[in-house]
Amino acid sequence: MDITKVAALALSLLSVSIQAAPIYNETQSYQQGSQVEHLGNIYQAKWWAGTEDIPGAPVQHEWQTPWKLLGQVTPPTEPLPEPDPEPPITPEVPTEPLENRVGPEITYSELENLRYYLIDPDTPDDIAYALSQDDTVPMHGRTDYNVAWKYEYAKSDGICSIANAEVKVTTHYVMPKLTLRAAANIDTQTKFNAYYDKLMAHEQNHHGFGVQAAQEIEQLIFAWDPESCQTIGNSINSAAYKVLDKYGEQNRIYDDETNHGYTEGVVIH
Repeated sequence: MDITKVAALALSLLSVSIQAAPIYNETQSYQQGSQVEHLGNIYQAKWWAGTEDIPGAPVQHEWQTPWKLLGQVTPPTEPLPEPDPEPPITPEVPTEPLENRVGPEITYSELENLRYYLIDPDTPDDIAYALSQDDTVPMHGRTDYNVAWKYEYAKSDGICSIANAEVKVTTHYVMPKLTLRAAANIDTQTKFNAYYDKLMAHEQNHHGFGVQAAQEIEQLIFAWDPESCQTIGNSINSAAYKVLDKYGEQNRIYDDETNHGYTEGVVIH
């Protein structure tokens, strides 16, 4: 499972509303958080939804559909009040802070996205062969995590300290999914589901390395000592990239030690 790590100095915020959802378009793909109206109901995409993912289509397991039912189309009689903004997540200030120093406010967040590629085996025995046909995902599943951070300074006499910061880890999974034709075979679906669960558990362990990296960078920024305004940005970024390198190496070691999940039961014949 190849791991890609990207550090960026920009964050994006996602907001959704249950009101005024557009009519579902079967020729269109939808991003995570998108809302649509279909057959009198409002649905929201839990992750990326392709043209083959129809809102409300019957599935055996909840993870087999990217759509979440929010409710029926019932316009409110009066405008809904704006929700109160959620306060930022702030770590505890050390019990013995340095003299004349206040710890920065840091907002930390995690986001996971899931995208499928389709396989169409005729029988349970054909699943392994079907999985091997997509050479863009050579190990059947893929996990890429991105750790992003940004910060603002408080400046005094040419010395800068961190006033506030944001750290976010975003993980993108690519996983196999049976076509509707293949899933109609109960034996095929049962065997595939058992393999999928093992594969997903392995991929989520890769996600865990991204989370650890993001949390360590959060702690690093929080504890950073004031320094020259000309050097503090490069100093923090250099230290954060070293954290990413450390957990990237742990990711590679994890795959080597488990043989890409083989020792954890990620096997199909």
